[in-house]
Amino acid sequence: SPFVELPAIPIGNTYGGFTNAVMINQHEFIIAPTQQWSGNHLYKYNTKTNEWDRKWKRFRYCDDITFDCETQQIYTIARSSLLIYNLKESNWKEHNHGMRLSVANAFAEAGSIIIDSKLHVLGGLHNASYLIWDSNNNKFKEISKIPQSRTGFRSFGLTHVRSQQKLFIFGGINQDTKASQS
Repeated sequence: SPFVELPAIPIGNTYGGFTNAVMINQHEFIIAPTQQWSGNHLYKYNTKTNEWDRKWKRFRYCDDITFDCETQQIYTIARSSLLIYNLKESNWKEHNHGMRLSVANAFAEAGSIIIDSKLHVLGGLHNASYLIWDSNNNKFKEISKIPQSRTGFRSFGLTHVRSQQKLFIFGGINQDTKASQS
């Protein structure tokens, strides 16, 4: 069978789900909980040793997670803040200042992707913008509004097609109407 049953994640109180898994090297990936649990961490799984590691203590919960292979940075989007973990320096940096949106839960259920070592963030519960993280000034730059929504767009799939220089959004919920998009 092509499926592997992993050992249980070393967590206490469980409910909710996880972000997509993100490969950080040839044998390890990370995931983060999407709901608040006791003792939340980023969880790293090693495919060679078949073990979980939770050495990266973190905040309450995570809406999206992505990894930049070139800079070796993990980006976690959490409700109204951005946390960046640098694997080379082994440190966290929290960025909740410089966010154009100070609304609670602005980035809940947002989507993010790394393109050419830049973090791109789209939507969220109270965000109808397409933003790029400016690491020099530690703030987001608004690129455009999401045309389908004035207040927020969430729960969608996202991919980048380099040959066309386009982002593709799949599905999602428009916060203006609370209706699913196709």
